[in-house]
Amino acid sequence: MNAPWAVSLALLAVLSSGSRAGGSPSQRSPRRRATGDVIVVVTGLRHDGGKVLVGLYRGEAGFPADGRAASARAEVTIVRGTARVRFSAVPVGTLAVGVLHDEDGDRAMDTGLFGLPQEGYGVSRDAVRAFGPPRYRDAALRLAAGEHKLVRIPIHY
Repeated sequence: MNAPWAVSLALLAVLSSGSRAGGSPSQRSPRRRATGDVIVVVTGLRHDGGKVLVGLYRGEAGFPADGRAASARAEVTIVRGTARVRFSAVPVGTLAVGVLHDEDGDRAMDTGLFGLPQEGYGVSRDAVRAFGPPRYRDAALRLAAGEHKLVRIPIHY
């Protein structure tokens, strides 16, 4: 079947494929999403036992307690009271970091009386509160394209 509209569609597909020279920038190559790197350094860990769980959050949902809600996660070894991790190719924009010193390996914050934390924790901008969990808006940072953002997080026990 050689319908005129089928020939027109085939010609349109060839012309809009972006394979010809001189096309607009959006036709020449797919647009790449701007990214940067986030380097997290956790300090003040009381011993090198256990691991540090690090979560990078792109919004309030789950911050900082639900690691499953983090857009990126890492489990880091502690060396002389410090833990370091680098998240590469992180999309630009607003983010916050939450960390937990998981001393017993259960991948959860151990709490005591009245829900008080029994393991070390911290968030970006050291946005801890006297009562209640840290708030995303207080811990939020901005990452620019090509930036290598260093985030230092002191641990609280």
